This record gives sequence, structure tokens and C-alpha cells, in this order.
Amino acid sequence: MKKTMKPSKDQLIIIALSVMVLVLLVFCLNAFRTDASPVTGTTTPVKTTLQQEIEPTASTTVPAPDDNADVAPTQTTKPADTTAPVQIDETEEILKTVSDSVNLLKSDKANFTGHKVQNINIRLVDSSVPAVNNIINGVIQAFVKQEILDYDFTDGVSPDPEGEGTVSANGTFPPGDLPFTLTREGVAEATKTSEGANTVYTVVIVAESSTLENPRPPHHNSAADTLDLSSVEIPIVTFTKVDFDYSGATVSVTLNPEGEIVGYYEHLPISGTGEGYGLGITGFGTIEGYLEEKWDISWK
Repeated sequence: MKKTMKPSKDQLIIIALSVMVLVLLVFCLNAFRTDASPVTGTTTPVKTTLQQEIEPTASTTVPAPDDNADVAPTQTTKPADTTAPVQIDETEEILKTVSDSVNLLKSDKANFTGHKVQNINIRLVDSSVPAVNNIINGVIQAFVKQEILDYDFTDGVSPDPEGEGTVSANGTFPPGDLPFTLTREGVAEATKTSEGANTVYTVVIVAESSTLENPRPPHHNSAADTLDLSSVEIPIVTFTKVDFDYSGATVSVTLNPEGEIVGYYEHLPISGTGEGYGLGITGFGTIEGYLEEKWDISWK
């Protein structure tokens, strides 16, 4: 008997979208995925909370020389010791730790077991047919539920816990099949905290926006999941406008005292509006929600 496979992230969103089309809510929630080509020009400038302001040097008044005063002998100032160690910028240190840890998980040499808990919480908050909003939300919740999966990676490959075949660690951890390449310019906040004997390193990505024409904001696309309409094809619908706002994804890694990554966490809040034309009617829908993913990791 053929094994029944659970819908993927892509399929869950497409199912929700199809239902909306049937009730003439031309609207998009799409797949959490990324692309190798960065999109420019869609970033909303946000000042990082860790950026230090340079304080102006206070001016001082030098007293006029006294002609009757004794002239003090000239003293030679000892040059500063240039061999003193340079303090590493904490934001760069945290970002490097997160980057190295995530890319280690995505490596084709990674050997670990992972327990993944994923939640996708998306709801319709407004539409061109308000009377059916509750119906649509009920259908979405019926498909988009908590997902708990266990993986066993050897050399970066694990049996697929959702079906036959295998999956790669590279494609399983965000951002898609790409390496984690978030830069300092994309960091809104970076923190390092203790959690028992472990240390948690966290970066929050700057706020960004996306459109139908430019669906992948560059900083989120380099480090987290993103939403993209391009893989959804519904013949009777033409999408005319899709605007999403990313208030800033959070990515965290937990390292044990030996420096091994034992935990991964992503929280992606998002909201947006989609408009489209189909069956002779123009409709719109507005969504808000989040994707949350947590991993407990044990190295083999």
C-alpha cells in the first residue's frame, strides 16, 4: 500500500490559497523558501540597536602663558602600547558564532540527530468577503498545525521523516539550500545570554518589505525563511499586488560548554496583503502571523 505523505510547507500554503480562490478571496500565503539571487531595493532602513554613537569631544580652554612663570622642562610622552589586544566587536562576535553554527548544521559532514518542533500560525484578518473570514481561518488551521519530526543526519543526509527517500541538512535548515550569509548591515540586534551551563547567541534581522515583483528581502533571504508567490500557479487567478512586511526574524543558536551547537531557533513574524483578479471579480485578503521552528540537537 502506498504510504500517505504529510503536506509540505509549500503544499499547506497552496491548499489554503486554493480555498481562498474558491470563495473569491484572491490572496496569497506561499511557501517558506529562498532563492540564490538576492533582491535589492526592498529593504526598509532600520538603525541597529547595537550601533554606538560617537560623542563629540568636549572643548577645553587653554590658559594664556604667564611670562613670569618658570618654563618647565620638556617631557617626552611615552607612545601608547600598540601591541595591546584589540577588543572584538560583540555584534560581530555573536553574528560569527551564529553563522558558523548554522553552516555547520548545513554541512555535508554533519552527523547529528535533531528533534524539530515547527508551528505555522497564519490567520486572515481582513478580506473583500468578510462574511467568510472565519470559514477561511478554520480551513487554514485544519491544515497548518504543529509539526514534530525527528531526523538522523549522517554526512549531512537523513531519512525523510515525512516520507520515502532522504533529505539534506543543507535544505532542511534555513535559508533553503543556501549558506547562512547574514552581514552586520542586516542585524538590528544581537545578544548573548546564559541558559544554565549553555550560552544562547541571538540575532534579530532588520525590518524589511517585499512585493510581488521582489518577493525575497535580501537580509531575511540570507538567514531565514521567506515567503514567495512565484511557485504558486492557479490558472483562473492573476495576482496584481502582493505586499509583505517582515518586522524582523529572530535566529538563535545554543552552544554547550564544549562549544557544540545543541539548539537552533527561528521566529519569523510576517504580515501582508494580496490582491488579484479571477472569475470576473477582484478580491483582496490581509494576513498576519508567524513561523516558529525549534531544534534540539545531539551530535553523534
